[in-house]
Formats: sequence, structure tokens, C-alpha cells
Amino acid sequence: MNDIALFYSLLQQNQEIFDNRFFEKIFPAPYWEFLKHFDELDEEELDYLHQGVLGILLFMAYQYLYGKGDQMADAHKKITGCLHAFSSGNEKTEKMKSMVLKALNMVALKKSEQFDMNRNNEIYKSITWILKNIVLNNNQIKR
Repeated sequence: MNDIALFYSLLQQNQEIFDNRFFEKIFPAPYWEFLKHFDELDEEELDYLHQGVLGILLFMAYQYLYGKGDQMADAHKKITGCLHAFSSGNEKTEKMKSMVLKALNMVALKKSEQFDMNRNNEIYKSITWILKNIVLNNNQIKR
């Protein structure tokens, strides 16, 4: 949960700071493995965890697509599998899951050299939605 709080805090300060070093040095964990149910967490904490993980994954995909990172290239099949197995009762979380799956499709296209970044602004729309509705909406766990 601390990684998510740090991720949100960094995004609130400057959305342009993320590059490969952030995902290799600061956020290197296989976050997609946390896309499951944890009985120890209440619904609010679980939503916070899942939305944070999905946000991190979307930014990882963005960095890969625009040549600023490569962690997503090696893990995109594992991440896709985890996302297909993941289900949430939260509407925002499900919307984010769909956005990340679309971004992963773009990652697959780039890996096969079929991605045209000049014609696809879908990832920008997804990032803008997450910033507006999750990160900048002060999505913090109330303790």
C-alpha cells in the first residue's frame, strides 16, 4: 500500500517524471500478482490496492510504448493472464482493468512492430481518466 501512496504522490507532483528508472528502481515489484482477493483487507482497502496496481501497470505500459522503459515487454503475457483472471465488484476498478488490457494490446502490437503511436491516443485518454478520477481525486484510504 505504501508503494501506491508513493506512486499517487509522485503523480500528483508531476505526471511527466516517470521513466525507466522509476519502474526498475522504485516500482520494480510484480504488482500484477496483487490483483486478487485478500480476506485481510476490507472493501475500501482492496479497491485502493487494485486501483493502485492497475494505475502502475497503465503507466508501465505507457512508458514502454513511448520508449522510456522496457519492464512491460518481458511481463506483458503474465500481466494479461492475471488481468483476465481478475474480477472486482467495483465499477472504477473494472474500467481501469479494461484500460490496462487495451494498453497491453498496444504493447503486443509494439513488440510485433505494428504499433503506430501517431495514430493511437487511447492510452492518453486512459491516463487522463485515471489521473482525474483516481489519483487527483485524493483516493486515499480513510483510517
